[in-house]
Amino acid sequence: MLRPSAADVQEAALAFAMQRSAMETYEMAADKRPKATKAAYSAKAQEYVDWFKAKPGNANKLPLVDAQTLHYFIKDKVIGRTARPKTKKDTGAGSTKESTKVIGYATVKQYVNAIVDLYQEQVRQRANTNPHPRNNLVKTLLKQVSLAEDERKRANYEDRGAGTLIDGYTTQEQLSQIAKHYWTPASFFGVRLRDWLAFALSHYYLLRGETARMLELADLQSVQLENEGTSKCVAVIAVQRQGKTNQHGRVELAVCLRAKDVSVCPQAAMACYLFWRWHVEGEPFPVMTTSADWYGYKLLKSGKNPKKR
Repeated sequence: MLRPSAADVQEAALAFAMQRSAMETYEMAADKRPKATKAAYSAKAQEYVDWFKAKPGNANKLPLVDAQTLHYFIKDKVIGRTARPKTKKDTGAGSTKESTKVIGYATVKQYVNAIVDLYQEQVRQRANTNPHPRNNLVKTLLKQVSLAEDERKRANYEDRGAGTLIDGYTTQEQLSQIAKHYWTPASFFGVRLRDWLAFALSHYYLLRGETARMLELADLQSVQLENEGTSKCVAVIAVQRQGKTNQHGRVELAVCLRAKDVSVCPQAAMACYLFWRWHVEGEPFPVMTTSADWYGYKLLKSGKNPKKR
């Protein structure tokens, strides 16, 4: 029996180290993926595996992904299926009423993305040597789904204003009515103040709800603007380094000023909410001796923990 030479052992060790390094990078990227994306992809990939295993003769086969299998799964299991209610509120607790809305292009595309992600995981594990499944066949199928959805919307006379500028509040009066709802005294008034600030941040800073909830006290800065009139003009700046569209620490800035109408003023919303936290609820004011003492305190906290959003 031939014994491997020292050079062969070193070469094999180097190849193993390189492969392990690559896997660690992939695992790190998977851990950094947003929780909602991981949950959505995991559930859809499991649907594919269950569907594959249920087909005749596939019970003991690996659910390897290829273009034809992906295409057949989308046509057989996904396209034309009625939408599933997201929560019990959609149908009412204990209700047996089923949804009649057919899933659209966005959901079908997410299924394709999830199964392609499963394919890439199989390739990394060296279990799948098939070509990339998103070929012209799958792309053509997605295009047909998109065209069919547009035709269905036109045939059903669906509201063409949905998803446009007029789909929501468009006037100052409507904004005032929204603010009035939050400013109306009620039980759990502190929660109302928090919700109003969350709305104001999303409106004036043009933020996603998730991004607004990620903001911390340390992300806020104030700058006095000169030559802006007789009264002091202070800009409150939010420094953003994270979010769904900013996952690599890119510095982005958002600015808001005071509004003449205090009921819709974002700075008033922030001041009143923080006053409520520190002077009404009795939350201790953060110690700012070192960065470690107060970095992590959320602007919009959840419950009694100031570091939980």
